[in-house]
Amino acid sequence: MHYSTLSLNYAFATGYTTDTATNTPDILDAIYYPGTNTGYWFGESSSYSSYGMLASVIQQRGMSATTYTTTNQGTVYPGTMTDQKDYNFTLTADSTLTDAPTYTKMTESWASMDTSPVETNYNVSTGTDQLITVTMPDGTVNKQTSYASGSYNGYYYQGEIYASSSSTTPLTTTKTYFGSGDYGSSLPTKVEVTDENGHTTATTFTYASGKYNQLITQKEYGYGGAVLYRQTNNTYENDSHYINRHIFNLMKSSETVNASGTRLARSEFEYDNNAVVNGTGSPGLINTPGVVMHKDTSDPFTTNTHTEQGECTNWQWNYSACTYEGEIVYGPPWPTEYVCVQECLEYEELTVSNYDPNSIFRGNVTKTIVYSDAAGLAGRPA
Repeated sequence: MHYSTLSLNYAFATGYTTDTATNTPDILDAIYYPGTNTGYWFGESSSYSSYGMLASVIQQRGMSATTYTTTNQGTVYPGTMTDQKDYNFTLTADSTLTDAPTYTKMTESWASMDTSPVETNYNVSTGTDQLITVTMPDGTVNKQTSYASGSYNGYYYQGEIYASSSSTTPLTTTKTYFGSGDYGSSLPTKVEVTDENGHTTATTFTYASGKYNQLITQKEYGYGGAVLYRQTNNTYENDSHYINRHIFNLMKSSETVNASGTRLARSEFEYDNNAVVNGTGSPGLINTPGVVMHKDTSDPFTTNTHTEQGECTNWQWNYSACTYEGEIVYGPPWPTEYVCVQECLEYEELTVSNYDPNSIFRGNVTKTIVYSDAAGLAGRPA
């Protein structure tokens, strides 16, 4: 990855203010894969809008780069365009804006194309609901409807696909219904799919109460949305050794039956060789009181820790190390172009847990059984 600096140039309507950390942020101007000399180029004057949005994505071949080091990123050179997508973000300041800039059109072109660049158009309207309308290059229209208020504000609940912008009957409509889940979450409870002939199928979802949003039953209904033709039942590994360590949703079995209850398929899953459940773990699980999240490089299953240097808590300028035109200068005052070095006087001290080999049990799948004869449960280890 290669970076450069972008000078922002933005404006908003009277009464609107901005809060930015810097007006000259570092931005990605190239991604280069040296093994294939391919990548992505964002180094054109039109690659970013003056507000900082990425406005052009160019996939390229035949790219090259100079040697880089840990302190010098080198130089990446562009190659030949393979595919290019341009978004019509405003490239200059617009003092009429009352919100962040958006795009309404994406223009795509590719190598050796024998047509004009193709366009995908976007429109967003908000009332009781928010409607996003996407018109594809072939004229088909995708309408996406989300709640704009209430308990499910922001949830996408209906999708419609039309043959053209003049069509009044959708080719397909998908509608999702929601209910309340654990931890104040919202979960889909039913999905209906209707074709252009008005035929509707439905799928319902049932979750275990107070069991970490575990999906226990999925029922599929044929045309009319009322006649059951298939059902999937799931069970989960809820042993306290896992639950107390915030390891949720380990599926123990999944079984599919038809409307009459005849088994169609079944799979079973084992974790950590069942040592946790059977109490035969050697070594066993180590307690992790209060652990919810942890660093990937750390092990929460231990109380044995060490300290590491964290972020700086009090950066300051070292004014005895200021330079101008390669020479050390003293002040104040300093020339306008002087460059000083930032030094840290104190770093945050982090407590990080050491790796403990006793923490081998973390919900790893160690066996899967898929039944080839589901009705007779003639199983085979997988």
